[in-house]
Amino acid sequence: MARRRDMRWKKARLFYPPRIMPGTEKRRTVMLDHQQEFHYTHKKVRLAHWGRGAGKTMAGVHELGINAHRHPDRVGVYVGATRPMLKKTLVPKIETWLAWYARFNGFRLEERYYKTDMIYKLITGAEWWLIPSDDPIKVLGQEFGYVGLDEASRLFMQPDLYVNLMGGMRMYPDWRLWATTTWHPDSYICQHIAEECRRQNPDYWIRGDVSSYANPFSDHKHWDNMKSEYSPDEFEREVMGAQTALGGSVYGSFFSPKDSIAHHLRSTEDVKRMVQRGGQYSILGGVDWGPRYSNLIVILRDELNDVDTVIDELILDDKSLDQSVGMIAERCLSCASRFGVSMRGCAVDPSGRAWNDQFRRKVRPTIHVAFNLCHAEQEIVYGVELVKRRLLAADGHRRLMFAGYLQRTQDNGPRGRGILQGVQRYKHSQTMDGAFRSKPKDDEYWVHQCDGLRYVYLNFPADRIVDPSARFR
Repeated sequence: MARRRDMRWKKARLFYPPRIMPGTEKRRTVMLDHQQEFHYTHKKVRLAHWGRGAGKTMAGVHELGINAHRHPDRVGVYVGATRPMLKKTLVPKIETWLAWYARFNGFRLEERYYKTDMIYKLITGAEWWLIPSDDPIKVLGQEFGYVGLDEASRLFMQPDLYVNLMGGMRMYPDWRLWATTTWHPDSYICQHIAEECRRQNPDYWIRGDVSSYANPFSDHKHWDNMKSEYSPDEFEREVMGAQTALGGSVYGSFFSPKDSIAHHLRSTEDVKRMVQRGGQYSILGGVDWGPRYSNLIVILRDELNDVDTVIDELILDDKSLDQSVGMIAERCLSCASRFGVSMRGCAVDPSGRAWNDQFRRKVRPTIHVAFNLCHAEQEIVYGVELVKRRLLAADGHRRLMFAGYLQRTQDNGPRGRGILQGVQRYKHSQTMDGAFRSKPKDDEYWVHQCDGLRYVYLNFPADRIVDPSARFR
């Protein structure tokens, strides 16, 4: 005989957990104005990018409870950056919310918490799944009715994750997705939702400019002290909840995490099929040598449509000269089998003479090796300008794109050195007084891929040359 389901939840009341009011010893359950606005909007997709301590996580957890009562037969998914972060930040908030729920209503909403799988089984029959973002495949093939994203700008593999989550809610026309975070300019999710709001999509909602000071329970003196710890841009993002660009970013206003990525290219096979459909294509390479780090960038140039697409990258750490040259040469020569087009030219670091001589011997006559002899600051600045013109041309068109599958190799940590990480974190160098110079910094991990990109445009300008290598024979 089937066990009767507990129906007491139907008459339950939902409150924020009480907190001690400043200057008193009394606890009060308070929903702040910006939290009320977040909960009462009926938009399907919501983004709240507020300052630290402004009540983002608790708003997201309360929204989880609201949807559990609104849709008692559905699975809810809450995504955090990593499993440890879920355990340290999200689970304690959920436990606090559930404890006060039980105190208010006289019974517990959750039936059981499966700690290993991070799943809450509810008395309504529904479940809450807590999922780390570093493996978006976990949500493939699953069905759920509502999704929350905690610290959305810090999640890994955001485009793949976002698409998979949207696909998982396909069975429910009244699905909901909400994201709470501090703003970060290189976040795909932040940029995507902001762009949809700019296009006045009626299903999207965004609210920012809610500062840490908006929470009366927080220590305002602490945020005052943080002014000296943060840069001005960081303070605006992290405390004031504002939208800002990365300070001193070289390509910040030219690269868009949403529009600069060719999301339809999800594998190298997609590139190969595109080439086989016809057209006039050539492949170019850019190499930056180094005693510790060597890097390769591979660009597919569509001569007819005047569009370049970065389709491959190789990052080598702590390899000998012979190993670096051999592995990069092999990768260049394999383009014909991998993409259906042979590499015609490869621009290399002009300062790596020993590497260049050995590399030339390995790839010629198949690939023409070129390098710009001038390595002066003016030439570096000029190369950066060439890249900018391709990222966003004067006519508003983007003529330098990045294959969607490159995002799977991106590392959101401080050591991330992939090309997508690089173009967003490539910064100008600074003078002693903090002013930005026109020359980029050359001592960051992600500089090397951007240097390879710059070598390509210095040696193979995008001016519709059918055979770019002809200029350097």
